[in-house]
Amino acid sequence: MTITITVETDAFDVTDLLDELIKVRALAQSRNERAMLKTITYNEDTTQLKLVVELREPDPDWFGEQPKKQAV
Repeated sequence: MTITITVETDAFDVTDLLDELIKVRALAQSRNERAMLKTITYNEDTTQLKLVVELREPDPDWFGEQPKKQAV
């Protein structure tokens, strides 16, 4: 199942962006899911930051990861 989350907030510096990314990561981890950032938009006039993130169940192919092999 895929869930799309849109975060809209005021951002005044990079720290605000990092804070929002950490919150999304924590949410994904609490749900045992992976978060993929789809878009970042910033409006300088209004200082409005918009993040669009997809939460999904872990899938090795989604991130180009190789499945872990166990020793025989």
